[in-house]
Amino acid sequence: MATVQDNIVSDSSTLARFIAWAGNLGSVNNKGISYALGQFAFLQQAEPGQVQWADSASITLDSITGNGTIWTGTTHTAHGFRAGQIVTIAGTTHFNSNRVLLTASGTTFTITDATQSGVTDNAGGQTCIIKGITKIGDILRNNNATIQAVANAGLTVSWKGIFAGGTTYIIGDVVWFNTGTDYNVFISIANANTGNNPVGGAADTKWQAYCYEFWKSNDGGTAYHMKFEYGQAVANVPGMSFQLGTSISGTAALGGNVSFRELMGQSSSTTAGGASTFECDYSSGQNASPFTANGGNFQMLMWRNATTSIQSFLIVVEREKDNTGADTNNSVNYIIGYGPSSSASPSGTFRQNNLALSGANPIACTDVIQSSFGGTIASGTHFGVFSLQQVQMSTSGSRAAHSNTAIVPVFGYSGYVTNPLLGLVTAVKGDVVEATSFSISLYGVSHTYLPTKQLWAQNVVETTGVSAFAIRFE
Repeated sequence: MATVQDNIVSDSSTLARFIAWAGNLGSVNNKGISYALGQFAFLQQAEPGQVQWADSASITLDSITGNGTIWTGTTHTAHGFRAGQIVTIAGTTHFNSNRVLLTASGTTFTITDATQSGVTDNAGGQTCIIKGITKIGDILRNNNATIQAVANAGLTVSWKGIFAGGTTYIIGDVVWFNTGTDYNVFISIANANTGNNPVGGAADTKWQAYCYEFWKSNDGGTAYHMKFEYGQAVANVPGMSFQLGTSISGTAALGGNVSFRELMGQSSSTTAGGASTFECDYSSGQNASPFTANGGNFQMLMWRNATTSIQSFLIVVEREKDNTGADTNNSVNYIIGYGPSSSASPSGTFRQNNLALSGANPIACTDVIQSSFGGTIASGTHFGVFSLQQVQMSTSGSRAAHSNTAIVPVFGYSGYVTNPLLGLVTAVKGDVVEATSFSISLYGVSHTYLPTKQLWAQNVVETTGVSAFAIRFE
């Protein structure tokens, strides 16, 4: 089991603050989402164009050899590069420039170059470096419209490589663009998009700065993939999207069975937190059996103690359980939530769904259907947090018994109600103390949970103003 806890800004007004909550600084402080996923043994995938949080160290090249269009570079030590990144090569006779890596592993990488034939650069002492290409992600369009009038269901993301001025791009095309000092990634937000150099920002009606990552489960079970998009909900306010799939496309999109593209933080009434920091909690929450310790389940509660109109985020990703509580290869459940802790009535938004890991997905994950959330299955194909709490705990009075915190598990839904999940439980708010962990036995095993009953969290089930929830934190 593993946990990460830190105090992080809730702000995207500067690049440093954006990286702090979304990125992978790997420092003592500012352990963002990407950092936590790496710590919990999820594997970042080799999809092109993923955000690069910082420059790599300069790596010494031993040689670049080949004959034709594919060339292999060999570094003196392991380079840590990833396919799809842009590497800056210097000190060679034939290959000095920015190059997109076709493959990368250990001490080798490959690039294309049709202008050379039968040459070798092997004098030694050449260098290559992955340049930092991070730009603050632009505003992810709210609700069901993501870019222009294209809804989630109609958004097809397609990697097109390095930007070419004479090429016509359409909505969803993704490119590298040389800004003069570095390459950055942009997504087209217009059709018939020709001759418009990407800039990003509110004034650019053709392109948006686009920051995303792909991660893969790594617990020995049937693999699933996660795509995270990092940006802004409104100016300077953190916003992101989350999506599951059973494969990756090689063109910056998920494939196979694909879940909704869940946009989080989409509220015009929220504000950025500036330099203030708030508690962020991450947990692997992985069963020891039958799969390995990490890289399979994930809990994230960001900015738990945020105040006023600053938002908090929740993501729970968990494999379907068998009747002993062990993980299975049947499906993956997810729960997302977000909302501000303001002085108004509870205003959190929560959604739950499920992705089949084989065969046809029984839930038609093709469109976002807004619905009321609660313990009953909502209309359409998008569900609320499926808990029995509003039946069993419909008042704010305590339900504790025998010195135990009274919790109600959340059930998965895969076309049928699955066994209870372990990653998230609900409770009456009076039965938990904010941020004070407790242990409870589920499936005959004691598990530790970290609760919150901030105003947004009280909307986790249908009976608003009464509820609280707790993430598995061990």
